[in-house]
Amino acid sequence: MDVTDGDTFDVRRSIGGTVTIRLHGVDAPESAQSYGTAATQAARRYVDGKSVRVAVEEIGRYGRAVARTEVQGADLGPMLIAAGWRGITASMPRTPPNMPAYNARRETPAAACGHRRT
Repeated sequence: MDVTDGDTFDVRRSIGGTVTIRLHGVDAPESAQSYGTAATQAARRYVDGKSVRVAVEEIGRYGRAVARTEVQGADLGPMLIAAGWRGITASMPRTPPNMPAYNARRETPAAACGHRRT
């Protein structure tokens, strides 16, 4: 898996080929935005050299697959949000209140400080 930015990844499929996915329930700054480099590096720390499992939830408005991504049995989205990486938040419109990413975002130090992408 190659990290494009904090919420976008190029995933090598087990049947061959690569697909670009956006992480479900997460909104991270683009690489060129404030905190973008930090968000990208944070995501890389979680996935580099590890086996991941991807489950597509929907096709987003830009035609990319929006997927839940498991790293060593844990959902990557809530892990990034709960870790409090500056600029990484739950994508509120797509995440209902009973979802782990939403609940983790409410308790995140970065969220409490108002670090959100606008």
